[in-house]
Order: sequence, then structure tokens, then C-alpha cells
Amino acid sequence: MQAFDDLRTKKTIYADKTEYFTLLQKGRKVVFCVRPRRFGKSLTVTVLDAFFSGLKELFQGLAAEEFMNPPKFTPKPVIHLDMSEGHGCYSQEILERAIKKNCLEVNAKKHKVALGGAYAATDFSSLLKDVNEAASQKIVLLIDEYDAPIISLIQRQLTSDPRLVEQT
Repeated sequence: MQAFDDLRTKKTIYADKTEYFTLLQKGRKVVFCVRPRRFGKSLTVTVLDAFFSGLKELFQGLAAEEFMNPPKFTPKPVIHLDMSEGHGCYSQEILERAIKKNCLEVNAKKHKVALGGAYAATDFSSLLKDVNEAASQKIVLLIDEYDAPIISLIQRQLTSDPRLVEQT
């Protein structure tokens, strides 16, 4: 299971590591977490999304539940980009359309802001700025599978050009 809300509502077993998430509230601007393949990164990102969004009901009985009470905790707007939506894209144009439709537009709708840029980069910048301004507080940006589009593109190029396969 990769979705924390499914895991908690279906009453499955969850090894509670949420006490460590409370440390992320303490002033760091950027945190880059790297974990090995098949090690629960996507699940961790959905837990972080629920945590920073303040979905306290999902944390009943977990370490973070106590921390999620004011004044120690204030929910924040979360922008969650799942870059696996770009997996399988074989050109920059198709990748950009996938990111706009499946990542940026989904988050814009969630936060009730409008996008209208011609490019994903423009819309991304606009999304961050507009959500930040609308919330009047810092936002949390979660990027899952950040490397999926580039790995997909490299794999496609390797398999389509036999000379590249021979060199690796």
C-alpha cells in the first residue's frame, strides 16, 4: 500500500515512525530524503502530506497525534507532486503535458488557484506563488518519484539505440 489514508482506514499494520516527522517542523527550508528502491518512499510522502495537512484523524494512536495539537502545530498547505505521472513519456513535450495535467492542475484545483501558463515551469512557479499568497504562510512541497521521468527517458533511449546498449 502506498497511500497512508488507505492504510489507516483499512486498519492495516503500520510501523509508526511519525515521531520523526515532528522534527521537520523545526526550521529547515529544504529536506531531501533518499531511500533505497522498494523502501516505502511513496508511502512516506503520503504520510508527510497527511501530517502537514493536519489530518489528525489519520494519526490517532500514533506518535505524531499529540504533536498535532495547537499551538505546537499549525497545518500548512501541501503541494504534492507525484512525478511517476511522467513515467513512460518519450519526449519533453509529452512529459510537460503529463506534469501539467496530472501534477500541477490537480494541485491548483486542490488549493483553488488558477493556472494559465503556456509551460509547466511557468505554471509550477505560479502554483507555488499563488498557494503561498492565498495561505499567507509557508507551504510544504513534496516531490515523489522525482527521478522517474528522466530514468524512463534514459531507458527508452538505451533500448531504441543498440549502440548505447553495447556501450553500457
